[in-house]
Amino acid sequence: MRRSLLTILLAASLATPLALSTSAAAHTMQCGSITIRFSATETDRYPVSVTQGAVTCKAARSLLTGYVKTGNYPRSWFCVRGHNTQPYAAQCARIKGPSGHVVAGLTVKR
Repeated sequence: MRRSLLTILLAASLATPLALSTSAAAHTMQCGSITIRFSATETDRYPVSVTQGAVTCKAARSLLTGYVKTGNYPRSWFCVRGHNTQPYAAQCARIKGPSGHVVAGLTVKR
């Protein structure tokens, strides 16, 4: 139950402030892009951004590549995929403490 509540709260916190906030956009660090090969004929390229916190571009690209390929993310992070008209393919946030305070945010745009 606690994990489900934390998941809902983090998903809500990721869905709006990190992707859509103009203040977050002002502090966004562009980190190049990642290329994901889904099959021998299907490859997609996604731009990566650090939207909050102190995360290196190398770490951001590595984490997001792993998440987009496998759906897995490190224990101290929470990641979600974008759906429908959301402007991102995936977002991740590093959480701190039981309150779920977001201390870092990453975005892979469509």
